[in-house]
Amino acid sequence: MNNTSIVALLIGLILSGAPTYAQSYQIAPNPNPSGSTISVTGFGAENLSSFENDGILVIEGTLSNSGILNSNAGGSLTISGSGALDNYGALNNAGNFQFSVDAHTGTLNNYNTFTNSSTDNGNYLGILNNFSTFNNSGVLYTVFAHNTGDAANNTGATLGTVNLRNSGTLNNSGTVVTDAVGTITNTGTLNNAGILNNTPSGQLDNSGILNNSGTLYTGQSLNNSGTLNNTSNLRSARQTNNSGSLNNFGILEIYYPEDTLNNTGTLNNTGTMHNDGTIAGTGTYIQAAGQTVNNGSLSQASIQFDGGGLSGTGTITGDVSIGSGASVNPGNSPGTMTINGNFTSEGTLAFEIAGLGSGLYDFLDIDGNASFSGGNIQFDFIDGFNAAAGNYWDFMSADTISGWDTLSFTFNGLGAELGWSFAHLDTGEERLWITSNPVTPVPEPGSYAMLMTGLGLFGLASRRKKKYVA
Repeated sequence: MNNTSIVALLIGLILSGAPTYAQSYQIAPNPNPSGSTISVTGFGAENLSSFENDGILVIEGTLSNSGILNSNAGGSLTISGSGALDNYGALNNAGNFQFSVDAHTGTLNNYNTFTNSSTDNGNYLGILNNFSTFNNSGVLYTVFAHNTGDAANNTGATLGTVNLRNSGTLNNSGTVVTDAVGTITNTGTLNNAGILNNTPSGQLDNSGILNNSGTLYTGQSLNNSGTLNNTSNLRSARQTNNSGSLNNFGILEIYYPEDTLNNTGTLNNTGTMHNDGTIAGTGTYIQAAGQTVNNGSLSQASIQFDGGGLSGTGTITGDVSIGSGASVNPGNSPGTMTINGNFTSEGTLAFEIAGLGSGLYDFLDIDGNASFSGGNIQFDFIDGFNAAAGNYWDFMSADTISGWDTLSFTFNGLGAELGWSFAHLDTGEERLWITSNPVTPVPEPGSYAMLMTGLGLFGLASRRKKKYVA
């Protein structure tokens, strides 16, 4: 090559953004045959052509690729110690790709396109910095993966890492898994349509946009100060923390009694929230549609159900508001729901009755004041149970009750020859009586005392003193 050609080459490399070295050299031989080893030490090694690696390529210094580097099936590419591979061209791996096996050190800086299609479970890397396009359709494990590019795509069996940091755009339709104590930090856009798993003790910090349409397993904590749009499964283990906006459009499950979701921000549910553990904090819980099944503990500063359903046998601590489009179904066919706080409703309360004995009918226990401004109370006789005149059930209790006369009542499964009436007990319960009269007017609040006297209810033992308010 003459001097003019060398100058033209250097100018072309500078304009293209590729690195130049004062004493650079092209790695050789090309192709690197099976059984042959190329060792890169020091600085200045580069590839400007289309290079085929079928043997062993070991990088202990720095290798700059501005061409096409194909490490083929059967070949091996290792970045060892403090070595680095700077990719400004196309890097395609179909073979074994390793950083230092023992220390998992070494760095791959991708400024253009890195594609891994190898399914070799021995693909262990150190630091992967992606600034452009990264496509993984195979198996790749890293100690630290950092994406600032706008096209990081994982469609493979596994992209494993101890620490994954995304400040660009990361699209996952395969499996991304972190180490047992790993961390996923998203300050950009993370689109998960596959499996994103950082259990059992990992941490997910989202201050960007996390769109989950697949399955997201959280470990020790999920700290959301950005936006989490969940259109599928978000499964929580141990502790999840939200201080921003956690939006659930799919399934958000808190599995075990020892698991906790701490919400000091806003949790918006339009999907299914299934809680067998603890939802705690001073945040806001809002449901516009969908279902909340609370069999554990739910405690928030504000709890609002504008639509969908609320059910379960757990305890809710805080003031609860039920909108006209929402329903409350105590228990799990049947059972008891406990609310420690004031309860306001213009929606539907549905009680299931399967028999006369304990545990065969629903009960709503309100340790606070209940206020109704319209809505409906519905009784469903289930499991083939046929009620008879004289049967009764205590289905609800509250410190005070107002707005009872604004309610309508529905009975499903009650014989046409039977009627019904209510009694407000001195112990605070609301009692449903089945009568032989098929047309029974709803007692006005002022007539409850006469009804109770006629039924001989004043002698019942008091569970806790309450007061009925008209």
